[in-house]
Amino acid sequence: MIKRPLCLLCLIFMVVIWGMQISGLSENRQSRENAVVSSYLQEHSQVVRIYGQIYRRSSDQSAYNLKNSYLQVQSQVIPLKNVKVYMKEAAHFPVGSSVVMTGKLQEIPKAGNPGQFDSVLYYQTQNIFWRMVNAHGEVKELPLWSYREILANLRDKLFVSLETAGNTYAPVYEAMLLGDKSNLDENVKDRYQMAGLLHMLAISGTHLTLLGMGCFQILQRMGASISLAGSISVFLLFSYGILTGEGVATMRALCMFVVVMGAKMTGRTYDLLSAMSLSAVFLLISSPSYLFYSGFLLSFGCICGVGIVLPCLEQIFSLKKQNPKHKKWSVAIGNALAVSLSIQVATLPVTLYFFYEVPVYGLLWNLIALPALSVVLLSAVVGSMVGMFFTKAASFVLLPGNWILRGYDWLGFLAQRFPATTWVAGQPHIWQIILYYVLMGAALWCGSVFVKKSEKKGNIRALLLGIWAVSVGIFAIPHSACLSVTCLDVGQGDCAVVVTPKKHCHLIDGGSSNVSDVGRYRILPYLKSQGISSVDYVWVSHTDSDHISGILEMLQLQAQHRSSVRIQNLMLPDWKSCPENYENLKKTAQEADVNIYVVGKGDSLKEGEVVFHVLQPDVGQGEDVNEDSQVLLLKAGEFQALFTGDIGTKAEARIVGMLEDIDFLKVAHHGSRYSTGEAFLKKTKPEIAVISCSSTNRYGHPGAETVKRLQQENCRIWYTMKSGAITVRVKAKTFRVEPFLSEN
Repeated sequence: MIKRPLCLLCLIFMVVIWGMQISGLSENRQSRENAVVSSYLQEHSQVVRIYGQIYRRSSDQSAYNLKNSYLQVQSQVIPLKNVKVYMKEAAHFPVGSSVVMTGKLQEIPKAGNPGQFDSVLYYQTQNIFWRMVNAHGEVKELPLWSYREILANLRDKLFVSLETAGNTYAPVYEAMLLGDKSNLDENVKDRYQMAGLLHMLAISGTHLTLLGMGCFQILQRMGASISLAGSISVFLLFSYGILTGEGVATMRALCMFVVVMGAKMTGRTYDLLSAMSLSAVFLLISSPSYLFYSGFLLSFGCICGVGIVLPCLEQIFSLKKQNPKHKKWSVAIGNALAVSLSIQVATLPVTLYFFYEVPVYGLLWNLIALPALSVVLLSAVVGSMVGMFFTKAASFVLLPGNWILRGYDWLGFLAQRFPATTWVAGQPHIWQIILYYVLMGAALWCGSVFVKKSEKKGNIRALLLGIWAVSVGIFAIPHSACLSVTCLDVGQGDCAVVVTPKKHCHLIDGGSSNVSDVGRYRILPYLKSQGISSVDYVWVSHTDSDHISGILEMLQLQAQHRSSVRIQNLMLPDWKSCPENYENLKKTAQEADVNIYVVGKGDSLKEGEVVFHVLQPDVGQGEDVNEDSQVLLLKAGEFQALFTGDIGTKAEARIVGMLEDIDFLKVAHHGSRYSTGEAFLKKTKPEIAVISCSSTNRYGHPGAETVKRLQQENCRIWYTMKSGAITVRVKAKTFRVEPFLSEN
């Protein structure tokens, strides 16, 4: 650290930011500013006019980023800083122009469930705290000249060029070269993700380094001096960073490339870790929220792997002492493997913390795929530029890239069908991450020191690999072994996840009528964050879309080998009259190789002290899917929980005789006033009740009458629309409720 003061400065700076974050100091000012805007929106209409300057726009001109934006209310100016504006209809506004936008102003929505993508943090890194939807606008003042608009127009032309010449691989080229994933098929994303190649579909430091150094070397071969070639390369790379959206990995690579060029121009020595630290400080000054963002931590984690872990591995395994008997290709493979392993060692905890899973064979697939990445990028760069003038010629230029991308597709297809292709470990605790880094740091340092002095180098190397295996095993330690019941926030719908002390997972319903892709973006991320790779039983109360849409998605993904979470058994209600949705769900489950069981009144499933009792439907029902919903009573020792689907008072009258005092009630039909009747509540006397519904539903859920009846029985009510996911943890004779969000 003494030899690298920039590294020490960077560490101190990060500790200060972290301290301010946990103490709440970093959010006080912004919270006050947000409170002023929120207060105005509560007292007035959310449809407002805002003023600002455009500094970025999407390729399809449907979304704009505004800076220096504000609300003007008579003589009062309320600052908004940066705002993300989504247009009602695509419209062209030049970058740099001053505009007035009219639309519905909203805070960036918070994630309602563990594991769900944190859009608030993502936009905070761009200093964006508000979004406007269904907007339309007008230009108040055009800029005299805007370099960003020139780059935006160039980006649009390159986009059209790739669309025309790239054929089926155009979306992949757009993601790799322009950072635009809007046209990328989800099937492609899943394929790359399960092969551990998803990083190739983003603008990464590797891309920038290849492009920047390639440009520098070409200019030098053309006769340019180091200063001229370096200056032009930095300018082009800086422009490319703006053109692709100034992502964190792009700006990190740009900062480090500037340091590389500066070292070459001045004849100074380049130090990787010092350059990394300087880049980190610059980025954190621009946005302290980067410290908690996955893109920042992974990008700099990769550099730490190459700058810290790799030198230790090179010493321990004597990689730099090349044996003349070894062939060049074997040495190259060994070095590539060491680099990939170093990055994996450095970034594994970060990957698990944000994505909850890692591709088991990712090291192998990257070893095969990475060497050809430069050819793909070169094809994309040259092909996109040629395509602006000659479409047929561009198609020819892109051929090498197409062949390689076809090979990547094949690798992804193969990875999807490998056994145990993905390890779903769940989100690790902070203590697990710290222990992992302490063990690995000690092992690498001791190994690199003692391997020089010891004659038994093989033993030291074996010990190092053993310690790494133990360190990885830390993340396999299961979460607390207790019964948990979690009602997820799925908008206007229902989804409950029950995990037993023996780690068996039961999913009770899973769907939404107002959240699209609820299975992919809410249910699956939650399961993965809890380390759940197998759903043992899925219980379906009835087949309305707001109860099964997510389950159907999960089954479809499983049938296509696109999911690391597998459903084992599907428990359908025993109906005589089966609607189309029922048959469709059953058919999809068969395609996914899932066991299907039909259950009704009197059936039960026992696992130790945990028992699921099916209270209805009676055999032969099914004409009214709500009243004939599958009703489950969960018993675990003295704890009892009731899951009621969408039943009304008629069905309640049928089952009330089978019930006694219960602890937990999943309120029927999202709190409809036609359910959860007085007689039912007086018999069951629930201590806590969860109402799963959306704050924007058009049905008036929850009904005021239902809420009042629950309150009269002294029942504590929780709402997913306010508290997000609500978890009940049962230990011995006690249980506690853990809301994901504060209702305030």
